[in-house]
Amino acid sequence: NINNFILPNFKDLDIVIDNNLIIDFFDKNINSYINPEKRSMSYILIDKNNFKDQFTPSNTDIQNYYNANKGLFLELEKRDFIQFNFKDQEEATQFRNKIISYNNEEIIKFAKENNVFFNEFSKVSKNEVLEDLSKAIFDLKKNQISNVIETPLAKHLVIVKNIYPQNQKTLDQSKVEITNNLQEVELNNYILDLKNNISQQILDGLSLNEIAKDNLLTIETINNAERKISQTENDLIKNEVIAKGFGSNKDFVTDIFDIDENMSIIINVDQIKNEKPYELDEVFELVSNDWIKSLKIKSIEEKIEELSNNSKQIKDIESFVNTKFTNTDIKINDNNYPSTLKNNVFNNKINEISLSVVGDNIYISEVIKIYFPEEENEQSISMLSELRSNFGAEIIKDKKISTNDNLIQALISQY
Repeated sequence: NINNFILPNFKDLDIVIDNNLIIDFFDKNINSYINPEKRSMSYILIDKNNFKDQFTPSNTDIQNYYNANKGLFLELEKRDFIQFNFKDQEEATQFRNKIISYNNEEIIKFAKENNVFFNEFSKVSKNEVLEDLSKAIFDLKKNQISNVIETPLAKHLVIVKNIYPQNQKTLDQSKVEITNNLQEVELNNYILDLKNNISQQILDGLSLNEIAKDNLLTIETINNAERKISQTENDLIKNEVIAKGFGSNKDFVTDIFDIDENMSIIINVDQIKNEKPYELDEVFELVSNDWIKSLKIKSIEEKIEELSNNSKQIKDIESFVNTKFTNTDIKINDNNYPSTLKNNVFNNKINEISLSVVGDNIYISEVIKIYFPEEENEQSISMLSELRSNFGAEIIKDKKISTNDNLIQALISQY
C-alpha cells in the first residue's frame, strides 16, 4: 500500500499552500478536483397507498358484491394424490399388480425399495393437472389405485389420498377479498383520473405549486443534490427524483414519471449550480496527499529503472519499499488480481520489471517464467440437462393442455 511506503526525503518536503510544486501539481490535475454540478428540485409524489382509506367499501357494498358474484367465491374440489411414473406400459402394469392389495404406506415403502419414481401432491384442483391425468384422478375414490394412464410424457399410476369437496365460501370468509377487490377498482380509477387531470394541467402551463394546490397534494424538496447517488442510499423515491431532475431543464414542470405500479412523481428543477474547479484552499489536504503519493510513485519508478539498468533482480528493491515479495502464478482470467497488473505482466518479457498502480495499492512485478497451455484433445460435455429441457419442451409445445409447473418438472426430471 502506498500509504505504508515512507518517502526517503519526506522530512524535507515543504507542505504549505504556497508551495509552487503543489500549485503546479494542482493545476495539472485540475480535472480531479471539480466541484460537481448541484441541483435543488421540488417534486410531488403520487402514492396510491396514501389514498387507500378514502375508498373502503361499506358493508352494504360488500354484501351486494358477494350476492352478485358468488361463483367467484366457490372453492373447487381439490385432491391429494400420489403419482407413480413409468417409461413403459409393462413396467407400470407389473407394479400395479404387485401393490393392488397394499395400503398407501406399504405402497410407498415398496416403491422406495424398488426405486420406482413417484411424487406426492397436495390440494391440487382439476385445472392444475394434465388433462389426461386430471380425468382419472378426479374419477377415483379415496385410496383407490387407478389403471395405467398414458400421457405424452410417460405412463402413470395414481392413488388419491384425500378429497376436499367443492365449498362455497361464506360472506365473512370472503369479506377481506371483496374489500380489497372493490377498493382496488375504485382506487385505480381515482388515480387514473388524477394523473390525467395533472397531465392536462402540465400542458396548460400550471406551476408545481398550482398543481399541488388544485389537487390537495404536498410538495417535497431536495437541495443541492449531486448527479452521483450514493450506493448506500436506500431511498428509491429520492434516487428517482434526482435521476429525472438531472435530465430536466430549470423552472420546467416535468411529465408524470411512474416509479412503480403504486408511485409516480412530478418534478420541477428550482436551481442549478454548474460544476467548477475547487479553489486550492478548499481541497488543499486532498491535493497535498495526492502530491505526496505522486512523489512516492515516482521514487519507486526511479528505483525500478535503476535496477533495470544495472541488471538487478526484483528482490533488490525489497528493502527500499520495506515489503517482502512473493512468487505466484497468474492467469489472464484470474480475478484475484487487478486488470492493470495482469495486463502489465502479460505484456512483459522474462526478467522485465514493471509497476502497476491501482488506487492506493502498488504492484511491482517481474516475469520469471512463461507457461503455454497444452492442447486439449478431448472435451467432456454433459448434455443431460439440455436434452431433458428440450425433450420436455418439444412434447409440451405440441399439446394444448392446462399444466402445473411442478407436475411437469416432476415428470421430466426422471429422464
